[in-house]
Amino acid sequence: MVRDIGIDLGTYKTIVYIKSRGIIFEEPSVVAYNLKTSDVVAVGKEAYNMIGKTPDYIKTIRPILSGVVCDYKFVEKMIINIFKKINNSRLLNFKLFRPRVAICVPSVVTDVERNAIIDVALSVGAKTVFIIDEPVAAALGEKIDISKPKGRLVVDIGGGSADIALLSLNGIVVKSSIRVAGDSFDKAVIKIIKEKYNLDLGENIARLIKEKIGLVDFKNSRDFENNYIIAKGKDILTGLPRQSKVFSGDFKSEFNLISDQIIKEIKKVIEKAPPDLLSDIQSESILLTGGASKLRGLRERIENKTKLKVFLPETAARSVAIGTGICFDYIKKIDEGLIIKSAYKI
Repeated sequence: MVRDIGIDLGTYKTIVYIKSRGIIFEEPSVVAYNLKTSDVVAVGKEAYNMIGKTPDYIKTIRPILSGVVCDYKFVEKMIINIFKKINNSRLLNFKLFRPRVAICVPSVVTDVERNAIIDVALSVGAKTVFIIDEPVAAALGEKIDISKPKGRLVVDIGGGSADIALLSLNGIVVKSSIRVAGDSFDKAVIKIIKEKYNLDLGENIARLIKEKIGLVDFKNSRDFENNYIIAKGKDILTGLPRQSKVFSGDFKSEFNLISDQIIKEIKKVIEKAPPDLLSDIQSESILLTGGASKLRGLRERIENKTKLKVFLPETAARSVAIGTGICFDYIKKIDEGLIIKSAYKI
């Protein structure tokens, strides 16, 4: 029977990882509720499929923005739903015991934001809650040994924030976070298509376009500029449904600007690194993770702008979740380093 659960509360998705089972839950971090009664109508995939398609009295929201709880009540409802699904699968029996839960957060969240996440987990049945920083979880998820006196730079680009941290001796030496990430690219898609094609898109379609043909400038980017997809939306001039071809090249300029904001933050962390760790940064690849990290050309642009090698693993979108799920193996190091930042018991 499972006693330890790792939860990646992401802006786009919530992923639950259990060491002995792997990923057992992966659904959008979306809640739909009735404005008249305040009752939750749906969560996860079901709520995600309702975005942009509901009557006026049904509202869909993402209660987690930039990895931070922005609506306590609905995050609680979402986690309760997740735990019910786990319970129904007989992986967990709350009647017998309450599990230890690890949750990852951006490395620069405030104490208030951190405590809000802890309170949510305790309120839904966790016995003990551990908080782990996303870059640390990403490194653990990719089996990187950060216990040695050797610097390793991690860049995690999720839906709402990009987290950058230099790790050594089980802790964070230098860190930074910028609320520029996957959401920023999605909004750029909507803006560009509206301006260039007079077509208004929903956020789900915009995200699909970004994932299919989104493009950041890199050495061979011209080979991909004519890739296209059929975008379906509402004609701004007539108000009628319309579709149009949109091309990868349409987004390159705007996507470059967004990418460069993240790269600027990466450079800040490198500049603040102690001299003795700079050689480690040069000899070891930057670990690039997060759902937005797979945007075509982003890895190459980071390499070009920083003059450092960048490693993008196949499991990049799930690295943080996996690391959160296995972090219980490192709890004994809490007094020696900062693998897990806080432990609250009731």
